[in-house]
Amino acid sequence: MALPVSAAAQISMARSSPQASASAEVEALVRKVAAAYAVNDLAAYFSYFDDDIMVWNGPNARWVKQDYVTRWTKVVGEGGGVSSLAIEDLQMRVSPKGDAVVATFAMPVIGRKGGLPAATEPTVMYHMTEAWFKRGGRWSMAHMHWSARTPAKP
Repeated sequence: MALPVSAAAQISMARSSPQASASAEVEALVRKVAAAYAVNDLAAYFSYFDDDIMVWNGPNARWVKQDYVTRWTKVVGEGGGVSSLAIEDLQMRVSPKGDAVVATFAMPVIGRKGGLPAATEPTVMYHMTEAWFKRGGRWSMAHMHWSARTPAKP
């Protein structure tokens, strides 16, 4: 005879599920990646990427990791990059086994020009998708896609 499970016990079991753990782990990673991007820490930023990551740069190009590293290193080296950013509307979709997560979010960014903030309000809004896989006990980003739009001016 099965014993009834209380609502509190069901919530506790759900929170400790592989899906809940994966969601929390990847949410923390998404925020770490964004934090490294926000301060133009290239080594930290790219350390979360699979070596065979596929990156879609909006409608412009599909890059492998080295293409993106080369491009972004040049931008940051010339005083460009990011001045500040935020993560908004972060949503997670987790695989049944908890070994893959797709994260989507909006990311308003104030860019840099000449090493200084390019504006006081976001200069671009990125709509991001990141796919994360857990392999050998370690999470890494296997896919990234962004679409960019310029925020409307008041």
